[in-house]
Amino acid sequence: MSAQAYVFDARLADDSGMSRTVAVGSDQTLDDVHGALRQAFEWHGDFPYAFRLDDGREYAGAPGEGVDVALAGLGLRSGDRLEHDVDGPEEWRFAVTVLDVRPDDEPLPRVLERYGEIALEPEAELGGED
Repeated sequence: MSAQAYVFDARLADDSGMSRTVAVGSDQTLDDVHGALRQAFEWHGDFPYAFRLDDGREYAGAPGEGVDVALAGLGLRSGDRLEHDVDGPEEWRFAVTVLDVRPDDEPLPRVLERYGEIALEPEAELGGED
């Protein structure tokens, strides 16, 4: 049986040409969306973050305290928008759009597409190796 997947397009707010597309299962959480975007944009370290939905709902997470809200319970539909902020050494803001909600037989979450290269600070400055 296929799982339902939410397909998200995420773009850096200050560089709309840099985007990633990820798929996350409907039974997975906003913390899983954050993790998928972390993998997709290849940032190092674990930082506080927040999601803001179009309807004004806000959810905040921190290392060790993820947002345990299942996507299926949010009522998201294709075309809905979210804002995702990551409070790292620099603040990163992502404009996130739900592209589709569809059946998916592949492991979730996963990165579907990457466009544009991101220039991050060296790992040592981002909580990586010293």
